[in-house]
Order: sequence, then C-alpha cells, then structure tokens
Amino acid sequence: MCARVSACMALKFFDGSETGKGWDECSKYVVSAEAPFEGQFVGSLSGLKTIKDYVGFTHGCTIAMPNCKSTPWFVGVDEERRCVCINANFEATHTAECEGFPPPTNKSAKCEFSYTLWFDEAGKIIKMNKLWNDQWSMVALGWA
Repeated sequence: MCARVSACMALKFFDGSETGKGWDECSKYVVSAEAPFEGQFVGSLSGLKTIKDYVGFTHGCTIAMPNCKSTPWFVGVDEERRCVCINANFEATHTAECEGFPPPTNKSAKCEFSYTLWFDEAGKIIKMNKLWNDQWSMVALGWA
C-alpha cells in the first residue's frame, strides 16, 4: 500500500500517463478532471490547462511515436509540502499518423523533463507542473 504522499503513487500516475494508458487509468490518482496542469511552454503544451488535457496529449504521443519511452532517474518526496518530483529521460521517433499531430517525420528526440505533483490529504494529485524544453523537442522531431 502507498502512503498518502508517496513515490509509489506518483510513479503509478507517471507510468499511466507516459505509457499512454489514458485518462481512465490516470484519473484514479487525480482529484478531478479540472485539476490544473502548469508549465512554461511555447509549443504543443501551451494550450493544455488540466492534468486530463496533458494525459490526452501523452496518449497521442504514444500513437504518433509508438517507440516512445520515458525513464525516471530521480524521484523525490517532500512530505511537508505534500509533493513528489520525478525527473526522467524521454526518447522517441515520430513514425505514425495521429490526429492533432503533424504528419510523420521519422525524426527523433532525446530529452529530459521533470514532473512535480502536489497531493491532497486523501493522497490524490491536485496539481501538476512539468518542466520541459518543448520548443527544443518540437524542432528535434521536425514539428517546428
């Protein structure tokens, strides 16, 4: 069983999101469909406002880039602030059609990103922040 603010719960959400399992899977870990998603983006993530929106984007990524892989390399828990930070590597090649994405480019990207997830008293995610150089990734994938 996972503690209320735990690496275990954060990694379950991370896995569901980054492997494209969709909102049905990820919603188990999030307080509501309106829970905010934040970051400083100029590209594809700039219009996303909720964690549900972000999970929809990552689902599309797994279709457009079927070989995409996100590998966590650091997980930190701050119980006082009720948050978990996950740093990860991402790599993928855009090889498939997916609605809302550019046509396949057969270009690849390898980059790092970070999640910070905040939890409520019941152990549900109430907010998410992602640090990611989306513009660099869009250029590497041939999308910008």
